Amino acid sequence: MVYNIVLRLVNEPFYVVVSIGILILTIAYLVLPISTIFYFSAMIYPIVSIVPFSVYLVFYKSIGLSWDDKLSVLLFFQAIASLAWALGEIIWCYYYNLLLRAAVPYPSEADAFYVTGDLLAIIGQLLYLFYLYKVVGSPLRGRKKYYAYIVTALLICLATYALAYPIMYWYGEEGVSMVELVMDSTYLALEIIMVSIALIGFLVIRGRLGKVFLIILISNLLYFGYTLGFSYLELMDLYYDGHPIELLDLFSSLLDACAIYEAYKLIVKSSNLVLSR
Repeated sequence: MVYNIVLRLVNEPFYVVVSIGILILTIAYLVLPISTIFYFSAMIYPIVSIVPFSVYLVFYKSIGLSWDDKLSVLLFFQAIASLAWALGEIIWCYYYNLLLRAAVPYPSEADAFYVTGDLLAIIGQLLYLFYLYKVVGSPLRGRKKYYAYIVTALLICLATYALAYPIMYWYGEEGVSMVELVMDSTYLALEIIMVSIALIGFLVIRGRLGKVFLIILISNLLYFGYTLGFSYLELMDLYYDGHPIELLDLFSSLLDACAIYEAYKLIVKSSNLVLSR
């Protein structure tokens, strides 16, 4: 089974390129010294971040955009979100890291684009989540359905505590500005919403998610893992630009690109079926 999956991926140039990219990023982050990875990270981050938007532009004619087609709406918001994130990375990496030689410039103008990207992604995902729940609903019935709700709620509470703890600890320290307070709280709220969407999708809607939305939700969880790791590393004063934890964030962007590509394949396959009738 694994062999067949690998063979299938190798036969698709898109996934060959993605696999090579993942391999290069992983080796670079694990092998390059800290003094070098700082510059590598600064150079590569904006490029990887804008990949989903670039892939969306390539396949836009096939994917299209219609309010009646909620999948196209989801992909539109996810693509524009990636553009906003990429603009934030350009400011963070190219302006602060490379031009000003400033490490971890937080808060900064880049955060406006990060927050905008998060909001756009959340809007698109919520629209599609509500649509799925309304149209296909949950495969669970009776007690199993309520158990799923309870487990989902508990996991959301656990994720909220895990994300909030570093912020609450930080608030207890002196010298925290109001801007940092607002930004930390904003990121906390947005991240809780994104991880909640993923958990509801996995545990409540489950197998009816569809491949495209499934990939996007996995991307959400990778982003959650990166945010959580970043928060605790910062708390322990162990984070630096180019830390391997950034791989989760970079892989999240590549997964978003894969979701858009899978949507393109789905649309082409549907068109071919219609034409063959």
